[in-house]
Amino acid sequence: MRQPSGCRQATHASADAGPAECLAVIAYLQPVSRPEIARIRGVSSESALATLLERGLVADAGRSKFGAVIFRTTELFDRLFGLDGLDSLPDVTAFDRLPTTNATCASAS
Repeated sequence: MRQPSGCRQATHASADAGPAECLAVIAYLQPVSRPEIARIRGVSSESALATLLERGLVADAGRSKFGAVIFRTTELFDRLFGLDGLDSLPDVTAFDRLPTTNATCASAS
């Protein structure tokens, strides 16, 4: 059945979703450890963190009291996103907790 214009069929998340999710977690919770990121996301974050480190968006910020590496965002992150610092991040409460379902799309199925 044809979807109405403006509706997209559900697809698997893009390959960039993992690093984007990790970057958001790090930006809002830094400094944050790899196990904490994995707990929040519900999946391993090894590959996503490696990508962010390689791109220079996050950096090692030391070790937690349990010995896990902790991460923080870098100045490059601030520049790329036009931030004057972490205080410039949008208030996390401004975001919807769960995406809403488009009633038109659901009824077209």
